[in-house]
Amino acid sequence: MAVTMLMKDPTTGKIKKGYIGYSWTMLFFHPLPPFFRRDFTTCNTLCFLITAQTLLLTQTSILADIPPLLVFACITCPGFVWSFFWNQRYTENLLAQGYVFAESEDRNTWAAIELGKKKTGTAKVLGCYAGVLLVLVFAYLGNFL
Repeated sequence: MAVTMLMKDPTTGKIKKGYIGYSWTMLFFHPLPPFFRRDFTTCNTLCFLITAQTLLLTQTSILADIPPLLVFACITCPGFVWSFFWNQRYTENLLAQGYVFAESEDRNTWAAIELGKKKTGTAKVLGCYAGVLLVLVFAYLGNFL
């Protein structure tokens, strides 16, 4: 479960919620959490990945007779991988935009330590995503060898 942290932009006074921890909403609803948090870059990236992957896998599964369970596993893979990184990535983006933690000093220190331990970047997320896909593909191909 994610921990909610209030974050404030010192120049405008605007307050947003930052999150630290696992994102269950990303697991089940894929591109909707970024859309509702107005992170359109991540939303568009996930929509593109899911659409391209679905089109590729459905066409390939028809031609290569891939089991539907494997197709389903590959289509749900983006949400599974991004659910581990999404909250930290979102909070780091808020920090990069100039927001600061607006909680008690202890909670602010804890949040900074937690984010420092879990540095996430797009390359790391996409690398994990590609790794999961490769494991699924090799597991499928291993059945034929």
